[in-house]
Amino acid sequence: MFRLAIASVVFSLVGCIAADGAGDEAIYISKALGANDDCTFTSSESEAFIGHGMITAFSPAPYVIHPQMKSRIIAEPSEMDQKTIQIRGARVNLDFKDSEVGALVDAKNKKFQTLFSAPLAPNSGSVTDGIFELIPDGALASIAASIPEGEVFETEVVGKIVVFGDLAGDEVTSQEFQFPVTICSNCVLASFGQPDFPTCPVMAAGRQGNACNMFQDGVVDCCRESTGGLVCPAVVAQQN
Repeated sequence: MFRLAIASVVFSLVGCIAADGAGDEAIYISKALGANDDCTFTSSESEAFIGHGMITAFSPAPYVIHPQMKSRIIAEPSEMDQKTIQIRGARVNLDFKDSEVGALVDAKNKKFQTLFSAPLAPNSGSVTDGIFELIPDGALASIAASIPEGEVFETEVVGKIVVFGDLAGDEVTSQEFQFPVTICSNCVLASFGQPDFPTCPVMAAGRQGNACNMFQDGVVDCCRESTGGLVCPAVVAQQN
């Protein structure tokens, strides 16, 4: 429960890439994954994807993306280990469509490198799911601080992502994967369909939000404490 206070690819002995010409990056990001009810991921091509993200500007947590990656390296059975890419992280560039909003965000929160680890086996049919921060909480805080109380706010940012890893001592990268996210004041945090947030505790549970981060890509019903802060998801009164 949260409480709110209102490179070119270089190869030496690494083998073949599955395609020729432009777009020969060793790593291919195929999609951004949507969260299921318990925030589990299975590295399966059948997993559902999300084409557009959404997060409240008042989120205390960053926007987190779960990319699904494929290797474009071809390997014989005896070469599987040596041609497995060790994912090291991602380089992120945030492109704010409203330049005035972008100016509110520090440069370090708009263009940065974030680290995560995952093995990516060669050959088609092998996929790996990753997880990393796409929009830092510091960027959200800078935007939230500029929103007058009660004002409806919405802006669009496109995350431009390049994943990188190690293959036999050489750095390999992905194509640039672009993912749009809406940052808003009147989305995600909900008030049970009422004009204002009800006072805590409430009589029945509302929507619980995204299982991975309740402040993004979903709706969570909240209630207001006597101090004015929000509790998300809303506290439900104990039934006698």
